[in-house]
Amino acid sequence: MFGVERRITDAQISIPHRYDIAMSKIALPVALSSEVRLACLPSANQILPNNYPCYATGWGSLDTSGPFPSVLQQASLPVVDYATCSQPSWWGSSLRSSVICAGGTTRSACYGDGGGPLNCKWWDNA
Repeated sequence: MFGVERRITDAQISIPHRYDIAMSKIALPVALSSEVRLACLPSANQILPNNYPCYATGWGSLDTSGPFPSVLQQASLPVVDYATCSQPSWWGSSLRSSVICAGGTTRSACYGDGGGPLNCKWWDNA
């Protein structure tokens, strides 16, 4: 476990709930290892291609009315392009172009996963 010195959430950004992101500054230095690695933020104009592999992790429920897991879960959620994700059968016209859509009809994050990461390996060393 690592102590957190400071948290920055989307509620502290000028437009609340627009970005659904949080960052934490760890209180003490941490040694990088095979289990502890850096997660880089993409540039503002970075667009991940459709079906690009990403992974969500969390403690959310295992299905829409199911139990919560006792072990941290991971799901492979490929990127869904904006043209598809903004369709009425998905999120519709209220979807902002800055949002990253991932998942699909068979897998998704669920209740309790909110605030958890969506990690996409973009470079071999990141």
